[in-house]
Amino acid sequence: MKRSFPSIAVFAFIIAALAACGRPPANQAPAPSGGDNAARGSTAEATNAGNFPTRLSGPVEITFWHAMTGHHEEALRAIADRFMADHPDIRIKLVGQGNYGDLQEKLTAAAKSKTLPVMAQVIETWVTDFKQNGLVTDLTPYIEHPDIGWTKEELDDIVEVFRKANQWDGRYFSLPFSKSTQILFYNTDLFQERGVKVPKTWDELRQAAEKLTF
Repeated sequence: MKRSFPSIAVFAFIIAALAACGRPPANQAPAPSGGDNAARGSTAEATNAGNFPTRLSGPVEITFWHAMTGHHEEALRAIADRFMADHPDIRIKLVGQGNYGDLQEKLTAAAKSKTLPVMAQVIETWVTDFKQNGLVTDLTPYIEHPDIGWTKEELDDIVEVFRKANQWDGRYFSLPFSKSTQILFYNTDLFQERGVKVPKTWDELRQAAEKLTF
């Protein structure tokens, strides 16, 4: 059985360690400075080859911009609360930014003013632009790290097509967070009135549309 929101809990710790360390891996673009970008109030201890942080020496606050509302936002807050209960030194500050259009506009403005948050909910296509402009860090070394990363089983717990949608040249610059499913409603009364059967092919859909169009 797949876990709901499989990535946020462990990923939050990875981000906390990365942000507290304040230094991305070699050859990676640094995170934008200023504003809410830097995690507050802590340093991380590097205890292994590669100097990746694996322990926090003090409290960290992670600002996370999102576009969740209603029950989705309630679920997100419940997940964040459970994570913070298990990791009292890491505080997740959830900031709703309206709908996806509002969020994209605010991220664009924050990028220009170098006040980006530590984490943000995005659509995969946005990440391409962020990557080209050096606004995101390669997460692969942290995901694959033996101490703070995921096991193969944990990574495989995320549906493969969603994982690959967050990879660029085989490297992770984002991780799947939520997925919407588009559906089509139709008026059964109108179908019966016009003698139209439910279409099963694209050609039948076009024919039905012609018969149903006033």
